[in-house]
Amino acid sequence: MPVIKTNKTYDNLVTFGCSFTSGHVLGDDGAWGHFLAKKLNCNHINQGGGACNPNIATSVINFCEHNDMSNSCVGIQWSEATRRELWQEFRHQYWTIGLGTLMDDDLWERESSKNFLKPIRDNLEFFSTVFFDLRENILRSVLSMIHVKSYLTSKNIDFIQFEGINSILDLDGYETDAPAGPCTPLKLTSSKIKNSLLNDETFFTELGDLNKWMRNQPIWNPHLNDGHPHTELLEVWTNHIYKHLEKFNG
Repeated sequence: MPVIKTNKTYDNLVTFGCSFTSGHVLGDDGAWGHFLAKKLNCNHINQGGGACNPNIATSVINFCEHNDMSNSCVGIQWSEATRRELWQEFRHQYWTIGLGTLMDDDLWERESSKNFLKPIRDNLEFFSTVFFDLRENILRSVLSMIHVKSYLTSKNIDFIQFEGINSILDLDGYETDAPAGPCTPLKLTSSKIKNSLLNDETFFTELGDLNKWMRNQPIWNPHLNDGHPHTELLEVWTNHIYKHLEKFNG
């Protein structure tokens, strides 16, 4: 399995994820990839930004298909499982939305794309079942993880991944063997499938998801990076990732 090796020399660590990866208001000082790249002694290319898991998967594949990855490795922070993407034809790209933004009046006032999203907000009773069904959102995250792992493995690109804002293990999937159609895709959200995905050397799970872990740390200060990970936390977090990676040196 092409997990990142700490005894291997890389030119670049390319990281993908949401604002927990971009660094938010702190820039590099709030970007876990910056600290992990220093430990790997390589350059850091930050591809993080506001994103849902299907968007993150698309970004990974799109970047790798259009750049020389022969001596680069990849880090992936999976985002909040209930976020999803909408296609914006005029931008030729996806836009990430979350149910919280549409329901919270204060968040809505700060939403930079509210004209585009207004028809959804005005008809939220309908769209909440179409776009924000919890188990369907879990399914989309599971499929994103499967796609990225399969793609990077097929390309022999070393990588590490972890959950950033919440864990699919904490969300209730489809646990019954009773039929729900000929072969419901929701069976991919079962605990058995979710655990098999995360029980993998390319998945850093020792501390759980980053968000829950950091909020339980005595050094956590929500004011340092607007509720996002900050320097002191990320030094500790990436130390643990590095120790995880050391176990797989060939």
